[in-house]
Amino acid sequence: MNTVHEPETWIIAITHIAPARHLAYDAVYEVLAGRPDDSNEGLIAEMMQHWKTNSLEQFQVLARRGFEPDMMKRDQQFGQFAPYVTLAAEQGSSIARSVCNRAVEQLRLGVELVGSNFAERSIDVALIGSVICSSYMRSKLTEMLIAHPVKQYRLVDPLFPPVVGAILLAYKELGVQADMNVAMK
Repeated sequence: MNTVHEPETWIIAITHIAPARHLAYDAVYEVLAGRPDDSNEGLIAEMMQHWKTNSLEQFQVLARRGFEPDMMKRDQQFGQFAPYVTLAAEQGSSIARSVCNRAVEQLRLGVELVGSNFAERSIDVALIGSVICSSYMRSKLTEMLIAHPVKQYRLVDPLFPPVVGAILLAYKELGVQADMNVAMK
């Protein structure tokens, strides 16, 4: 049996950039499926404004056309709408809460899968991205991680902004040794 000395805590960085657009896709699909109730009026109004439509009927026509023929532009449109979904969840939209809760459940599973690879019980988790860092998503993820029966997960601020992390990864790929003392300043 090999024993490896491990630090007291590990940090798992969770980013929710690409999946953020999936929140918007899911919310739109729920609305198009005819699931709205009174709690979703604000979310639907934002949806209509975002996609420049005046009614659900117009929105459905736009959806049948695929919203935008260029996939990258379409994904960008949906990604830009994702913060409205988390805001609507904070404001009580049943659709937004359902969509956000499903996403948070997937993130919880991801954190716990990664965390299960560490021997230590205490694991810090850093969240990166405006959607996952929204108050609704952050509080739900915190709630779920606190309930873990074995590990102690704690949400912490990232050590570096995303740009610095990207630069450090680029340095690593190029084989350049980064001075962490300089990066911390």
